[in-house]
Amino acid sequence: MPQFFYRLNSGDHKKRAKYRFASKTLMRILPDNLKNEVESLIAKETMTLDLYEILGQCTWGQEKAKSL
Repeated sequence: MPQFFYRLNSGDHKKRAKYRFASKTLMRILPDNLKNEVESLIAKETMTLDLYEILGQCTWGQEKAKSL
């Protein structure tokens, strides 16, 4: 975990910062086909750049995206 998280006081602000960092990191390491799928859903405003939405889409939401 990056060192700047240690300097943040614990609470909601720190939690949101960690989730944002994790979401962006996950988007960087996704295979191209999943990354393009998630980016298109975000562009259509079907989902947001939320860590758990991205994980859900990559895990079991692919069939849902094909039907859209």
